[in-house]
Amino acid sequence: MKYIVKFAKYPKNEKVLEKIDKAAVRLEKKLSVFDCDSLKITNYDKIYLRNYQNNLSKILQINCHILAWCLNLSKNLKNFTLIDHGGGVGLLSLLAKESGIGKVIYNDIDEVQTHDAEIIAQALNIPVDNYFSGDIGDLISFLKRESIVINGLVSHDVIEHIYNVKDFIRKLSFLPSASFRVAMSSGANPYNPIISLKLMKHQRCCEFEDRAKVEFSNERDCAESFLKVRKKIIKNYNPELDSAQLQELATATRGMMKKDIETSVACYQKTKIIPKKLTHPTNTCDPFTGNWAEHLIDLSKFKKTMTANGFRVKILAGYWNRDPKSYPKKILTNLINILISSVGSKGIILAPSYLVVAKKKNTKS
Repeated sequence: MKYIVKFAKYPKNEKVLEKIDKAAVRLEKKLSVFDCDSLKITNYDKIYLRNYQNNLSKILQINCHILAWCLNLSKNLKNFTLIDHGGGVGLLSLLAKESGIGKVIYNDIDEVQTHDAEIIAQALNIPVDNYFSGDIGDLISFLKRESIVINGLVSHDVIEHIYNVKDFIRKLSFLPSASFRVAMSSGANPYNPIISLKLMKHQRCCEFEDRAKVEFSNERDCAESFLKVRKKIIKNYNPELDSAQLQELATATRGMMKKDIETSVACYQKTKIIPKKLTHPTNTCDPFTGNWAEHLIDLSKFKKTMTANGFRVKILAGYWNRDPKSYPKKILTNLINILISSVGSKGIILAPSYLVVAKKKNTKS
């Protein structure tokens, strides 16, 4: 198989793994000659898609890994209903449909990107069943309104951007289904020291430095220093604060959205109590959207929260692209991947990403 990592110890369902792998090969052929410049979509998504086209081997391997674990031992894919949550340009949805999944629902909070993803799918002649824009709460309302029962939910590089992870997991448990599986992958691997240091540097940049708007920028993204933005929010809410109080509050509210910042300032006005700071030294988020700057999540707490909401959870290691262009790198990545697979849970320290795999038997309505 070209994209399925054989030694990844997937559930033994060779027919499904083969379907996913063959679908990835077909999708690769379509995307490799696809002209996204001719489409009436945003420049942001054109650049995003072009980046995927330049790294097809890597991105398809990741998406195959996600799908393989979500589908698990499913025998009849035609009866499977899958949610692609935070779908971006829709690549995971496209792979799911190519694999033969009966019903695929694309979901993203960004309406513009949702529209672009639908145009891309139409141009590739891969009919994804539904496109829905909204957060997890909106999605649940839509599914119930349409009487849609789901079997699985997948996401790629989404959970590290979700503002309130606990609330997301709680709402996730209310998805309409008797039983469903979740497979969520993220490249913000807190256990890999090299990746962690790199992302912490990025977080410091977002927190303390203004960033120029470039072509590859989403209109929703804040380009100003997050600390500076929080100071403005606090100053506008309470102009009477002195510079020392302003600095202390702005520092303490790192990782908060505007509404929560204002709540914290109101509490401070009454009690003079400074809000509790984040324990992580650099995690930070956009104060306007709540979009985390590659949130380095405490995965042990994440797992406990999912368990408390009725999920059976495993945190698995991702794998490096096994088909890099240079032969020495190919040998090296294969050796590292074998090592990741052979050392059990410790393999995540070497991994480029992690995968949250969970199953829920749902008694809620």
